[in-house]
Amino acid sequence: MIYALSGVHGSGKTTTLNALKAHPQSKHLTYLTELTRVLRSKGFDINEGGGDSTQLAVTALHLDNLLKVPNTPTSIVVD
Repeated sequence: MIYALSGVHGSGKTTTLNALKAHPQSKHLTYLTELTRVLRSKGFDINEGGGDSTQLAVTALHLDNLLKVPNTPTSIVVD
């Protein structure tokens, strides 16, 4: 199962993910974070400035990260 946290910039997605990550009962989950920050560092516009190329890059980065997870665990959390 994949859990995705979504929201506008500054809405607390990463804070929520980090709180979940710190919870003892969620140690079995795999966490994929900071995807839009990676894209911004590569020159993509995000938020209101983003367009089709940004959305394609987000999707490609999600897929790339999911394929890198060894043995594809049953639960992944993405922000």
